[in-house]
Amino acid sequence: TQTIVVDYCQNLECLHVGDEQAGCTYYWSPLWAYVFGVTDASQTPEKLTAYTYPEGQGKKGANNVVSMIYRWLQQHGFCKKRITGKELNIIADNCAGQNKNKTLIKFCALLLEMGFFEKINLIFLVKGHTKNVCDRMFNSLKVMYQRSNIWNYTELLEVLDKHDDVKVDPVWAEDFHDWESCLNQHYKKKLDKTIQEYHLFEFSSKSQDKNARSARIMRKFECAVTENETEQNPTKADDYELLVAPKYNGELNTSSCARRERKDSMHDSLFVEGLENCEAPGVSPIKKVEVWTKWLSISDKGRFLDPKAKWERVCPKPTPEEVEKVIASSPRRSLGTRLSSILTPTRKSPTRKNRKRG
Repeated sequence: TQTIVVDYCQNLECLHVGDEQAGCTYYWSPLWAYVFGVTDASQTPEKLTAYTYPEGQGKKGANNVVSMIYRWLQQHGFCKKRITGKELNIIADNCAGQNKNKTLIKFCALLLEMGFFEKINLIFLVKGHTKNVCDRMFNSLKVMYQRSNIWNYTELLEVLDKHDDVKVDPVWAEDFHDWESCLNQHYKKKLDKTIQEYHLFEFSSKSQDKNARSARIMRKFECAVTENETEQNPTKADDYELLVAPKYNGELNTSSCARRERKDSMHDSLFVEGLENCEAPGVSPIKKVEVWTKWLSISDKGRFLDPKAKWERVCPKPTPEEVEKVIASSPRRSLGTRLSSILTPTRKSPTRKNRKRG
């Protein structure tokens, strides 16, 4: 049995002043770095894998979450051809935009139908009690971050990767895939039931109903409240409800031949054709301008402009069009003047020999 806990960390700053008072930087637009944590709760002590990426390389949506969970499973020997795991437990909070959504549920369905696992339990913590092991491991992740001055993204990765139980894995735009479009090809676009009111979803390949194969079963919990105690009573196995209905060439067909063709099609999507990449959201022009004017002016320029900083991917210099757009929306014209000295090389004053004699 493999149990993982997944969660997003509080946004971190790529440019961070932690060794001194924040000062004027408190009011500037921060350049965020996102950290998605996957903690292996099956071993002691727990190990956290922190998938870190700058805001311009990816969002914090369902496609990003599924991409990183699938990446973790592959890195740990799962989701490979002819290898079947016994049971997988995924524990997460109730955030609908990231975890508790149809994309993650259909992803669990795909893992089961492909034969990667015999059983999958998708567990969402009860509201008000969502503190988990990932939150504790994030404190270890940020020990050195909170007391360091950081002037580029590479330094941020080095500072975060200091704890023995934490492994930082940087990811980029090409590591995020459009799982939603892929899953909609194999499953109905809409789920048969609402999911926000439930906290446990069980996916099993050993269902009693032949037509309720793979991930199309959900265990429903009802809350029985008495005067002295509150307890959760699971319903009987006969009360399983179909949740994710498979789609065979646009129609529901449960014949063995159709299931075999369907599995071959899913196999091709994962291993042959590959998934399409998600489009990188990029960095807003105002943040680019502030990074390359305000932050550059107070930073250690040797560290800020380090060739290993990867600024072309993290936050490239703003184009003249972006500068004009920012200037037009800001009453402070000095921003454009300060940035122009960075975008264009400064001219040297003419020597006495080159001056024209009047």
